[in-house]
Amino acid sequence: LTGASDTFTFDGASHSAPAVSVSDGRLISGDVLRARAIGAARNVLDTAEGNNPVAGDYRILHEGEDVTANYMIKTQAGTLTILPRDLTIKAKDAIFGYDGTAHSEPNYDVDGLVEGDALEVIVQGSIRHPDQNPVTNVITGYRFTAGDENNYSVTTENGTLTMNDVPVHSLTIHYVDEEETKVNDDFVGAYAEDIRNA
Repeated sequence: LTGASDTFTFDGASHSAPAVSVSDGRLISGDVLRARAIGAARNVLDTAEGNNPVAGDYRILHEGEDVTANYMIKTQAGTLTILPRDLTIKAKDAIFGYDGTAHSEPNYDVDGLVEGDALEVIVQGSIRHPDQNPVTNVITGYRFTAGDENNYSVTTENGTLTMNDVPVHSLTIHYVDEEETKVNDDFVGAYAEDIRNA
């Protein structure tokens, strides 16, 4: 009797494969096998050869009667395999307007993380002037604060920082000579005197 073997991708749940089959020999016509495999696996590190054994309470029945003693039975465990889950960490892109100061974007997106697991990511990138375009927003490191990193196949993707061009402002300069300024000042002074005398 052989326990089933099966393969699962990590999803945070415990997986089993309780089926048992006759892998060598055969049952006499009318006999019915009652057997189950009792292994379970949740994490990638739970994967091991023979981790799905056949429970010792197997029976072979014939019309309800236990005829197990009529057989020479050997059991063989199956194998439950947990594969790593794909996980992508993507540093965010950002566009800034020029203001003479350095700008950064430390945020990121995560795709594929199972509920209950968590991680911290370090993103580094800085841009101050449009002449630097584009600047790579680099993921320099990450660590799992909950869950097991072995359960994931992690891919990182850097982002991009850009800065809009410095805006061009028009400036108009009017020339006023000293004589004109003096005439205008005399006029303003006389106008103010008239107001006071009114």
